[in-house]
Amino acid sequence: MRDSETFPDSHSITLHSSADQPDSLVWVLLFQGANPKWDSDGVIFVKSKLDLLPSLCSAPQIDLPDSLPTLPKSLGEGQHDVDEDGGVPLSTSNEDLSIQPGAQVSINPVAATQPKHSKFPQEGAPVDHSSIAIFAQKHRRLRSFKILGWHHISRLHLLEPRSTELVQMLQKKWETVNKYGKVQTRGRDADKWKSSMARRWAIVKFEKDEQATETLGEPNIKRLEDDEAQRGAGKSVNEMLAEMRLEGGI
Repeated sequence: MRDSETFPDSHSITLHSSADQPDSLVWVLLFQGANPKWDSDGVIFVKSKLDLLPSLCSAPQIDLPDSLPTLPKSLGEGQHDVDEDGGVPLSTSNEDLSIQPGAQVSINPVAATQPKHSKFPQEGAPVDHSSIAIFAQKHRRLRSFKILGWHHISRLHLLEPRSTELVQMLQKKWETVNKYGKVQTRGRDADKWKSSMARRWAIVKFEKDEQATETLGEPNIKRLEDDEAQRGAGKSVNEMLAEMRLEGGI
């Protein structure tokens, strides 16, 4: 993949299928600043395209809604994390936040509750699945990615909307410990927090697939619009005119 203009919103998603495997996870884009646990644990947090993830062992693949109605404004006001989609950190200036510096998060115990018991497992190892190509964004908001090779999912944890587990994940997602042992959390506004709480999330742990790397080699995946650009859409007028002259014998 090559550098281009600002990364388009339609492609600011982590999980992707392919033309020949439209219902399966084929490749993953790791946006810069959006996956704080990737380098240390090989873990990502996602809320879009969850239907592409493989089923858990002993669990059939079922269709579930991506979101629930908006939560009350009092839920989690002032809590933080960076959106999965696009991976662009939100400003934490006082003008952008609806809380004062040092304010404590107040979680509504009624809105954040454990989901009803399900006969299907919510956490565990997934069923056998094809190797997944992973790419990491080089520069924020630019379509420039480096190849991280082939991986497989070793563990999958599904988090239901408004559940206590989801609250804990969102609180911990962007916590880091500095060299002095102090826990620090990145900021986000109340609307983003409520939107995240209304979605179903997945915690996905990847491991390098050494066998696939040896047998398949480097992943070769590119966007359709890149092919179109190479066929002429991205050429200058002078370049296209020069080609026309050569073809016409001018």
